[in-house]
Amino acid sequence: MPVSAICSVLNQRNLAIYRRFGINSLGYFRFKFCLFQLFSQEPSAYHDPNRIENFLYEQLAELGKQNWSSIRCVLSDLTTTELAEVGINVPAEINPDMGVRGPRCMKQWTPELAAIRRFQEEFDTLVKISAPFISTISEYCSFVNMVKEAGIQRSHVELGFTLEVPALAEELDDLFTTSKVDFMAIGTSDLFSLFNGVCRNNQALSVLPTSNANIRLLRRIVTSAQEHGVHTFVCGEVRRNEVIMTELLQAGVGELICSAQVNELSSIFYLSR
Repeated sequence: MPVSAICSVLNQRNLAIYRRFGINSLGYFRFKFCLFQLFSQEPSAYHDPNRIENFLYEQLAELGKQNWSSIRCVLSDLTTTELAEVGINVPAEINPDMGVRGPRCMKQWTPELAAIRRFQEEFDTLVKISAPFISTISEYCSFVNMVKEAGIQRSHVELGFTLEVPALAEELDDLFTTSKVDFMAIGTSDLFSLFNGVCRNNQALSVLPTSNANIRLLRRIVTSAQEHGVHTFVCGEVRRNEVIMTELLQAGVGELICSAQVNELSSIFYLSR
């Protein structure tokens, strides 16, 4: 079972820990947190596509020097609440966690894809691109078209998405039949929050990951992907839950990702045997 790294901002300490465990694939690198870092220092950069492109390219170039065998880039999905925290005011919704984010503001991905194209021109590292918060088949198709329009050759990249919106779980068979999907991440934090009608940021509410409804949902998702030959992995908090992860591995999850924490790395390697 392949084990890969998950990180937002990679420092030398985290890199050393990953290397100590022999992890050479960066399985989930989120542009969202890179941009959060940029916007917190330069709020005006939000309206400057060239600044965003250059900043992300610099982040990728640093990763390119670290000799990862592959890097899976996760495009941004900053919420209006998160943007407001760094002084960027955009039209907000009553429930901003479910509002204008990811593919619902897809033009924000243009400089991000441009940075990836530049990286590919300079480095031989295999690049994979994940679209977050996809909720419909048409959104995924639009994402694929954006990649092509950015000048990235489909044959030189792996494309997939993060499943966080429950509605898409009901359309997976159709999606996998009509579109080429190389991989699917299961973002259980948002998926369970929306599926159970609970705000993930409200400490007074909680989700029981091991409930029958949640387990059945995950089984159905993994089974559908397996039947269509789509590589799957879990990027939500339940990746730390050995009971659920054992269940998902038996169902057909094909990759384990982990943070640079020794206890999580040890647990993940135990499950991957």
